[in-house]
Amino acid sequence: MLTGMRTATKNWLGRTVMAVLFGLLSISFAIWGIGDIFRGYGASTVAVVGPTEIGVETLRRAYVDEIQRLSQQARRGITNEQARALGIDRQVLQRLVSDAVLDESARNLGLRVSDKTVARSLINEPAFKGPDGQFNRDTFNQYLRQSGYNEAGFLQQQALVMARQELYAGLGVEPYVPEIWFDVIERYRSEQRSVAFFLLPASSVGEIAAPDDATLKAFFESNKAQYRAPEFRQVTLLSVLPRDFQGEVTVTDDELHKAYDEAAKAGRFGAPEKRTIQQIVFPNEADAATAAVKLASGTPFETLVAERKLSDADITLGTKTKADIFDPAIAEAAFALPEGGSSAPVKGQFGVVIVHVSKIEPAQVKPFDAVKDSLRTEVAQRKLSGDQKVRDQINTLRDKIEDQRASGKALAEIAKDLKLSVRAIPGIDAQGNGKDGAKIANIPDEAEVLKAVFASDVGLDNEAVRTRDNGYVWFEVNAVEGSHDRSFDEVKAKVATAWTAEESAKRLSAKADEVLKALRGGAKLEDQAAWLHAAVEKADALTRAKPGPLGPAVLSAVFAGRLDGFGDALAPNGHDRIVFQVTAIKVPPRVPDTKAEEQLRKQLADAGAEDVMTQYVVSQQKEMGLTVNEQAFRQATGGGEN
Repeated sequence: MLTGMRTATKNWLGRTVMAVLFGLLSISFAIWGIGDIFRGYGASTVAVVGPTEIGVETLRRAYVDEIQRLSQQARRGITNEQARALGIDRQVLQRLVSDAVLDESARNLGLRVSDKTVARSLINEPAFKGPDGQFNRDTFNQYLRQSGYNEAGFLQQQALVMARQELYAGLGVEPYVPEIWFDVIERYRSEQRSVAFFLLPASSVGEIAAPDDATLKAFFESNKAQYRAPEFRQVTLLSVLPRDFQGEVTVTDDELHKAYDEAAKAGRFGAPEKRTIQQIVFPNEADAATAAVKLASGTPFETLVAERKLSDADITLGTKTKADIFDPAIAEAAFALPEGGSSAPVKGQFGVVIVHVSKIEPAQVKPFDAVKDSLRTEVAQRKLSGDQKVRDQINTLRDKIEDQRASGKALAEIAKDLKLSVRAIPGIDAQGNGKDGAKIANIPDEAEVLKAVFASDVGLDNEAVRTRDNGYVWFEVNAVEGSHDRSFDEVKAKVATAWTAEESAKRLSAKADEVLKALRGGAKLEDQAAWLHAAVEKADALTRAKPGPLGPAVLSAVFAGRLDGFGDALAPNGHDRIVFQVTAIKVPPRVPDTKAEEQLRKQLADAGAEDVMTQYVVSQQKEMGLTVNEQAFRQATGGGEN
């Protein structure tokens, strides 16, 4: 971590990024809730950290810069009210407090970076070099103008940043990462469990009689918030998108076939190929090589399994697609074999293995002719979004629209003048649904557009939303219908449906409890399934990362149980329940020093180093003391006087 930090601080960009990172460490400081306890300081001072004062203008400038930066990232304007609601004003002050703590600590320790050192670092900064590879004064001056610095101020700021990095670099060595951490984490990641299970359907509780109105009204009153009408907005949309220029590009058959092959490989057009895979894990390469020789001489794979006294649970990975297999080496080996074939020794992430494919289920993929029309549209849209001629036309239209908006014209009028299509939506909620509850289709970049629409208000002039394919969407909020409670009569049908679903779930859960009581009392899973007219199924080699057919709720319950223990959980469809028994638990042997483990070691070391850094900054801030002038803070950030 510290080595990486030193490397990062060797250039101007790295120092700037690291300065922001360390400034954000101060988020954990308990600087809020301190009263306005200033005595002897002017109204132009927002905060005092030790001997350092943070002025109103310093905070205001940093706050405005942060809003502008975030607005550029979001591709739309962020108002002061929105920024304060997000806590950006507090975050900026926290960053300035952190910087002040670091600067004072560096001064106390006698850390100082000379002007010559700063100048040398800027001369070597690639961002400031010209075409000849040398420092370019014009490029440097242009940066100063854009960032609002003068040269002396910028050099001073860089000297402070470099001193902060030197301070952090001297905090100590990288934290020690105990080996037991890897054992615990690897066990958690790689542990495999097998289960036998059966489905307990919601229909098994029988027909649920319709409740009377008194029952429904009581249920409605208890869940009234669920039936509240959302806020709806009447909106006008005007868009200029690459898809509007379909005639500008052509799609060849070769491009279509290439797109089809890629999509089919990803499983888009049906079920990809699956294989039932088994593997034997060997303690070393020599044993694996000996086993491979036996296989080559005609010894069946099953004989090797028997010789090593392994059970099905020990060797079975399950029936999987190539993408389902965690270890890339094993995936490649398994999908290169014929049915019934066994591989040569493979170096997997958990040891040396021999892979065997007992069954192949061919892919079920829609033919090219059935999907080529939809593919043609997709390929055309990708080409359109990157076509410079189309971009030029879009930008020309954008400029014309913006010119007319500047003159005060409404979107409908602009669309008429420019012969464009405008869309009027009488009511849409924040999730994109109309008043009938149905999804309103074909809104470009729906999430971003709706976010902007619901952050605006009637009559406001809004920035266009730039779409991911380099188009634009302009919008006007024409009216707002606020959220309100609905009456019982308006939602009676929905209430009845919800009550029935909840009652069914309660009865099904009670039935599952009865089954589990019998199983824990000695009954067999197969007998309980037969009594309920259900079939027992198996799921092998489940891991926490891959729930298989059972879904996350069942997987969580499976890994919370013990070997041979029973449990139940909600099925993936959200209605039925699954009753299961854990039949096997297997933890593959850990293979140390793999690439994945090295990445994990670095992550753990980084986390430990960041904890050390945070503790240092917090302790220094407490020692120096901090006072905040809330009135001056509100003045600097436009939060009012009260």
